[in-house]
Amino acid sequence: MNLKSVEITKLKIQEQDKAAAFCKSIYEELDWGLRFSDGGDKLTEYFGKPGEIFLVAKIDHRIIGCGGIKYLTQNNGLLKRFYIDKEFRGKGIAALLLDKLIKFAQLQKYKYLVLDTRFDNFRAQRFYVKHNFKKFKSKPYEGWSESFNTKIFYYYRLKL
Repeated sequence: MNLKSVEITKLKIQEQDKAAAFCKSIYEELDWGLRFSDGGDKLTEYFGKPGEIFLVAKIDHRIIGCGGIKYLTQNNGLLKRFYIDKEFRGKGIAALLLDKLIKFAQLQKYKYLVLDTRFDNFRAQRFYVKHNFKKFKSKPYEGWSESFNTKIFYYYRLKL
């Protein structure tokens, strides 16, 4: 696989069902259950406000990764739904996708990009630390339901 064959674009409404199915497949793989807590089936709407974006990574029109940024506060963008298909992990696609999301966050003038990972998601934790995210103690934020549940999530942020 050549990274040049990976196309990363903003999610189009006609791709929404495929993107939601992709996200659900990740939930199923990781045994998170199939119920999204927020915006699962209507990704273009959920990530549709000013300061927000949802990107998909594709090879030959097949979605192999995704990730989005939600507006959290004037200073904080919230990284959500950042997933790569199991078959394509460890090949540099996540880094490409993250780079595009970081550039978007910088254009929005966010000072930080914040996220959560489950305590047992060691692969994600290593990835974020490798990409200069630092663990921090988050306060609860309206609009970030996971920030209220410190018993199962770690919180990371990247200074932009």
